[in-house]
Amino acid sequence: MRFPGETLPSVRELASELSIASNTIVKAYNELQRLGFIESRAGTVAERMRI
Repeated sequence: MRFPGETLPSVRELASELSIASNTIVKAYNELQRLGFIESRAGTVAERMRI
C-alpha cells in the first residue's frame, strides 16, 4: 500500500515484480494519470495523488 505523495515503482520494476510486460504498466500508469489518480513529474516516476 502506498500513501499520497509516495513515489510509485518504475515501469520496469513493477513489470518485473508482477511478471507482466512493461507496456502493460505504461498503459496502466497512463490511464491512472488520465483519470487524475496520479501525476507524472519530469525526471521522476508517477506519484500518487488520491485513492
